[in-house]
Amino acid sequence: MTEEQLKNIIEEQQRAGAPLSLLTQMRFAYELGLPEEIYNLLIQTEDFEIREWLRISLMEGIPLNEVRQYQTMNIKEIQTFRRRYFLKKENVEELKEIREQTEKKLQKLELLVDKTEPMERYIHVLLKQKDKMLDTCQKQLESLRRKTEKLEEQLELWQRLSEPSRQTFPPKEDKEELPPEPKALPSVLPEPEPIPWWAFCRRKKRRKETGIIAEYLKQSSWSREQMEFILECLEEHMTMEDIKQITGPEMEIEKMRLLKRMIQKDYRKEE
Repeated sequence: MTEEQLKNIIEEQQRAGAPLSLLTQMRFAYELGLPEEIYNLLIQTEDFEIREWLRISLMEGIPLNEVRQYQTMNIKEIQTFRRRYFLKKENVEELKEIREQTEKKLQKLELLVDKTEPMERYIHVLLKQKDKMLDTCQKQLESLRRKTEKLEEQLELWQRLSEPSRQTFPPKEDKEELPPEPKALPSVLPEPEPIPWWAFCRRKKRRKETGIIAEYLKQSSWSREQMEFILECLEEHMTMEDIKQITGPEMEIEKMRLLKRMIQKDYRKEE
């Protein structure tokens, strides 16, 4: 089995929700050069200790067909099976060679364990940090949602206050027909005084500016401080052209205030 094939198997088991202990055991089996059939046995075996005995027995030279029987045994039965297997070995030299190979593989396994423990601790720390970051992002998102709702309510209230008041009249009631009353002498009433032209123009201009500023605020994502600053400029009778020059969603509030002071200073010089 190649490193790429092992990587594909491990990724597939991760997606299936396999425990970290199984993935580590598969990595050890690859480093120890065990046969490819061991991976299917490890995946099919749920008990951690039985998976360990599977790997150890193959390292000791027990045939794969014999090791497959472990899936139907418990730990004590596996240990008894191994003792009986090695007692049947008549060639002591072969058994000695197997033990030497096993010791070398166990030494290699110990080195792998030493390298894997820091990695497992690091993964554990990363998982904790991930949960903490997700919780923080969720809180920030909730806070931003509440601020957005509050700003939308303020904008809607400001638009309603900016609209001219409309006088409502109660519906006319049907009156009974009465005999005509004698005509009274018409009283002399003063004619209504017309609205001055300058007041009419000013009111029309103010309504136009209100519509423009409402569209200006809707088209961009403003912070609460930026919107309050724009409303403050309107209350000070600044023109829409000047407001657009000193404001912008990407500008900091301090920079906007500085530009406002500069414009007001130029106005004073002109006066």
